[in-house]
Amino acid sequence: QSIYSFSPVEHRLEPVAEVKPVPSAKPAVKDTVYIRDTVYYYKEVVYMPSERPSAVRAPREKKYWDTPLYMGIKTNLLADALMIPEFGVEFQLSGKVSLDLQGWATNYNILTPGDEHASLYGFAPEIRWWLGDQPMRKGHFVGLHGMAAWYTLEWRTKDGNTVIYQNGSADQNDSGSLNPAWSCGFTYGYSLPLDKKGRLGFEFYVGLGYYSYQQKSIETLPNGRFNYQHQVRDGIGITKIGANLAYRFSLRRYKER
Repeated sequence: QSIYSFSPVEHRLEPVAEVKPVPSAKPAVKDTVYIRDTVYYYKEVVYMPSERPSAVRAPREKKYWDTPLYMGIKTNLLADALMIPEFGVEFQLSGKVSLDLQGWATNYNILTPGDEHASLYGFAPEIRWWLGDQPMRKGHFVGLHGMAAWYTLEWRTKDGNTVIYQNGSADQNDSGSLNPAWSCGFTYGYSLPLDKKGRLGFEFYVGLGYYSYQQKSIETLPNGRFNYQHQVRDGIGITKIGANLAYRFSLRRYKER
């Protein structure tokens, strides 16, 4: 069969000599590559330093370390408004479980203004279970919390008497360090992000449970005498309430396993 070529001068097809393959006595198989709908892929195989060829490990991958995953710092605006600074941190323990730790300490608050003395400090741990798909950023949560607090409140009345309230046992020499006010219960709350990335957020919560405390009340009279009472209270009620402003961030880093 002839092969035709196009002539640009006369604009017509002309027959050309037939091209035939040159026969070869021995085909060069090593120099010939046949490609016939073949898909090639590459898979990395890493051998451990061992003489046994069976010692093979999986290809390297970049993954997050398990901990720490996610954390946040926060402050309770309700306590701050009473001049009782309350700060806390929260750590993500797993996918939907976090640990919240809050504490407060102050020698002054608006309940005892002026030269009166006030000492309040305590802490409140809580385990939270997040119900949504954005833990610590957005959604509802329930928790189990506890609280321990120590306090001494002292002020003067209009009559010039000094009134002192302090947690502790009936022993007048007890400073209250071994008998704090305490509570435990269940918490419900909701977290709302304030920016697109969810770093800045606002959360509110309320807790209901059991509370117990021992308290001494001492009223010093001008004639040198004083009225002393010891009270023991326990019951069921609101044990925790707050409105937190929180900033959250991640300590995760890509590391090669």
